[in-house]
Amino acid sequence: MKRIIPFFILVLLSVASMAQNGTDVFFSEYIEGNGNNKALEIFNPGDNDLDLSPYRLVYSVNGGQWDMNWRNFPTNSNIPPKKTWTLANSQFTALGFSLENADELDIPLFSGNDAIGLMRISAVDTVLVDVIGIPGVDPGSGWDVAGVISATANHTLIRKSNIERGNSNWEASRGTNETDSEWIVKPTDFADSLGQHFFRPTILITGIKLSNTAQDSIKTDRGTLQILAEILPLTATDKKLLWSSSQNLVASVDQNGLVLAFNDGSCWIRAFAVDGSGMADSVMITTLNQSGTLPVNSILVDGLAGQDTIFLNLGSLQMTVAIKPENANNKIIEWGVDNTDIAGITQDGILSAKRNGKVLVTAKSTDGSEISGSALVVIIGQFSEVGNISALRQAYRADGTVFKITSESVLTHQVFNRNTKYVQDEGAGIEIDDPFGKIATVFKEGDGITGLTGYLEENYGMLQFHPTEDPGPATSSNLVHNPLELSVTEFNSNFEKYESRLIRINHLQFDQAGEVFLELMNYTTRIGNDIAVLRTEFANADFLGTMIPDSANVTGIAVQLNATSKIAPRSLADISRLPHPLSTVSAGVLHIQIYPNPADEVLFIDCASEVISLSIFSSDGKLLIRKGKCGSSSSIDIKALSKGIYFVNIEIQGSQKQMRFIKK
Repeated sequence: MKRIIPFFILVLLSVASMAQNGTDVFFSEYIEGNGNNKALEIFNPGDNDLDLSPYRLVYSVNGGQWDMNWRNFPTNSNIPPKKTWTLANSQFTALGFSLENADELDIPLFSGNDAIGLMRISAVDTVLVDVIGIPGVDPGSGWDVAGVISATANHTLIRKSNIERGNSNWEASRGTNETDSEWIVKPTDFADSLGQHFFRPTILITGIKLSNTAQDSIKTDRGTLQILAEILPLTATDKKLLWSSSQNLVASVDQNGLVLAFNDGSCWIRAFAVDGSGMADSVMITTLNQSGTLPVNSILVDGLAGQDTIFLNLGSLQMTVAIKPENANNKIIEWGVDNTDIAGITQDGILSAKRNGKVLVTAKSTDGSEISGSALVVIIGQFSEVGNISALRQAYRADGTVFKITSESVLTHQVFNRNTKYVQDEGAGIEIDDPFGKIATVFKEGDGITGLTGYLEENYGMLQFHPTEDPGPATSSNLVHNPLELSVTEFNSNFEKYESRLIRINHLQFDQAGEVFLELMNYTTRIGNDIAVLRTEFANADFLGTMIPDSANVTGIAVQLNATSKIAPRSLADISRLPHPLSTVSAGVLHIQIYPNPADEVLFIDCASEVISLSIFSSDGKLLIRKGKCGSSSSIDIKALSKGIYFVNIEIQGSQKQMRFIKK
């Protein structure tokens, strides 16, 4: 139901809202770095203290909507004029910033593909005043910013000093290159400027006055004349002007105001401000005694046969030009590209691909007319070949480079979640993160895969391989990769050497013995004083819900989370249980008796001391029945159990005893 508000109140609210809009806070810095290095900086551009209570941080996780992912600011949080409010994760470790200088330390962890917004809420409306990313959209690893691929992942973004307010249009905010973007992209974990924002609001041009050097004509053949521009105020932020001639056949003008004569006649030379002020001025120039040179007045750039994409790895494309007039005296052009990291071009117009991306190809006249034309070319399918996984890991750099592994890798484990796979060869392993299902081929553990193609990204300490295409059918099958047997010390000290590989650590003792394995939990194991962490990383593993042994030889994938090395078993077969340390002690010594055995409906337990807990497990270790403190004599109803062999675990006076019985 709509709320009816008196007109004068609406006016007051509108005025207040307009005033507030002029001094809204906005994001001035964003850090999405390694591990827990996540931070946000909010800036107050106004001249008064600004209360953050009407604002909310909102999150869109993995392509979701804002939903209920809202976060309030603390009570009485204010930002002084021209100052910042800094939010960082409490485990932020990037050099250049001390957590003592943070205003808040409980910022949730976010990834490069999570959108983050800043909302202002009032009694009558909710306004998105600034945003990084787009809710409801999953860009993959991150959004491109200022022409940098996936810049919202593993990068720092700093708002340009001339930006005065937030922007709810992310496409406009992020831009397509360094010039039109509102952001400056810095490398991973750059935090030198966090907590302080350099703010220099734009001062627009208010006037332009053109003048020449004591003459208004060019009387020599192909002569020149310099036009001078006075720009007001002197403190204008952007003094760049766009120069043009009303008659390029009479005379051209370059972007420094130098006029070049071609033919007899007159033309207007105009200078236009590009800062958005709309200021401009013009002067008329007359040309005499010219020989009648015919300059270029337009250049149309295109790929051969209209092609605008390079598909082949390290492929090339012949660029072409259409120059008008066709009888121009000098039709020689100069080729160039706006990003030589993506592609290079020869002066014959052959564009050669280097990396995936987009490149603007420009052809510029050399006759002095300053005429140019350009075309955008898309480059895909580019990759750098590496011989094996070790070479892949060594070649990693956080720039989106696509790699192709030319040798065969063996699949050691896979899970449905995000189509995750673990592959390895003789020297190294890698985790494949494939949320978009780029690998369509169905593989089995033990299959050999050749030609894996994708890019690398670090996520919470793990180096992940994101495939960009399907490698095709398995090149081998039923391959056996024996796990590397490691000591706890070797595993913890040299994790990167074993990351994502199949390893085994023998004789691990469990601190939580007698409990049951739960999903996504860390369990402390040890050999003497050396501690190793076992993580139940894989959903639906068949050992989940089974009893944790006292000790076992454990095989698993070497994983890492937040700088802690962990071993992740794949199945029950990876946990080779060792004999219970009490199994050599007779029941008589502990004065424990279970009867009848075999049992039908009820199993009785008698012992000399109070029983702390009773648990019944199936022969494969799955917990079926648990009973708490029950005295020295107790019973368990086993009618629901099927016929077979079971184990009862009895905890008494800090000791445990496991005994076998048969259900008939």
